[in-house]
Amino acid sequence: MINFLLENSGEILSKSMEHLLIATISLALGILVAVPLGILLNRSKQAAKIVMAIASVLQTVPSFALLALMIPLFGVGKKPAIVALFIYSLLPIMRNTYLGIAEVNENLIDAAKGMGMTRSQILFKVQIPMAMPVIMGGIRLSGVYVLAWTTLAAYVGAGGLGDFIFLTSCSLPGLGGNTKTSVVVATGSNTERQILGEIVKQMIEHHSDIDVSLITNLSSSVLNHIAMLKGDVNIVGAMYTGTALSGELGMDPIKDPKEAEKVVMQEYYKRWERYWYPSFGFDNTYAFMVTKKFAEENKLKKVSDLEKIKDKLEVGVDTAWIKREGDGYKAFKEIYGFDFKTIYPMDIGLVYTALASGEMDLVLGYSTDGKISSYDLVVLEDDKRLFPPYDCSPVLSKAIVEKYPELETIMMKLVGQISSKDMQELNRQADEDLEMPKIVAENFLKKHKYFEDVKVDQSKIKAYKEFVEGGKNV
Repeated sequence: MINFLLENSGEILSKSMEHLLIATISLALGILVAVPLGILLNRSKQAAKIVMAIASVLQTVPSFALLALMIPLFGVGKKPAIVALFIYSLLPIMRNTYLGIAEVNENLIDAAKGMGMTRSQILFKVQIPMAMPVIMGGIRLSGVYVLAWTTLAAYVGAGGLGDFIFLTSCSLPGLGGNTKTSVVVATGSNTERQILGEIVKQMIEHHSDIDVSLITNLSSSVLNHIAMLKGDVNIVGAMYTGTALSGELGMDPIKDPKEAEKVVMQEYYKRWERYWYPSFGFDNTYAFMVTKKFAEENKLKKVSDLEKIKDKLEVGVDTAWIKREGDGYKAFKEIYGFDFKTIYPMDIGLVYTALASGEMDLVLGYSTDGKISSYDLVVLEDDKRLFPPYDCSPVLSKAIVEKYPELETIMMKLVGQISSKDMQELNRQADEDLEMPKIVAENFLKKHKYFEDVKVDQSKIKAYKEFVEGGKNV
């Protein structure tokens, strides 16, 4: 390792400076736009929801796709990379600025008015200083995202560490570094995984004296997996059976939820000595959905019920689903035996709005998306099991469980405690009401008294470990 660093020190330094330049410019532009915008949005909650929704949609665009879109507009080099990274930086800064300003104590503002301060004086001398810790939190989060994503700028000729990384295959973005914290929980960049990571963290802190920290910049299950392999992470707050089977395990999908969970549990322990605990109580998979009114008018409860009205349905689906193998459009027609009048490939972030506005009769979305609750949509039962289960669970390393045996009981307290409707509502609070994932998790746990009343039978823990470790059926 030392020889490698010495041999490549010049190039590493050069690429690091280039990397930091791209990231700094992108982040600075994001701050210049997002902070004033976040302040202005406090004047209209309705406008805030619209702008945040647009920013959220932009955030969901895959990084490679966004970089590709920039090339026709700005060519290749640093310019398209900076513009793409600027777009990605907006949401965390804007959301935190909005929340920080909104949460300033009204009594302080009233006192400032009583002292004769003007509107601008109140803003700069009271609101911004009080909101600064929250604003800086958003800037720090954006900074982490931008630094990690700058690596991908190499694909459009922007240079930076991506050039060195992709050529040498010596590292991956977002990983590395040791921590003195007792337990490190990895979440993810999306709302759901951040909420669940906070739930796991706060449950551990409430029920034990263990110090816990979060890593939130690992955007995929693969990166979480690698982080655990390297020992940078002890716990992943949310993992999904379907993703694990087709991803880390490299296995075929399993349609039966119980069987899928059993296989994942045993394989994760056999291959990497990790405990995949029983599900929180929900799965987040593709799901067909309609408005409540449409469901009642057409007596729809399951996907098979759609066959009777197939010839008049306008259907919006995730673009990626059209060509998806195993559970995509082709598989749907084979398994259910019918087709729809018209299929419209769309960004998955837009399908819910299209359905609620009446532009579509039926859409394909995610079963725990907060917009389901927000728009009062009905999720149709996948009665022929087109989609494999994506049951969600926390995953812990064997080493951390042996070091802190109390973690077993804490994780078992969460088994079956979060339903799909619960997760929809939690996601809605974060995405629609603009609550921070930490607060959403805290309020949920307080409501349920941190599941203190849930008694965990030690014999169940023993049976679970015997099943996972020894393959014994329970």
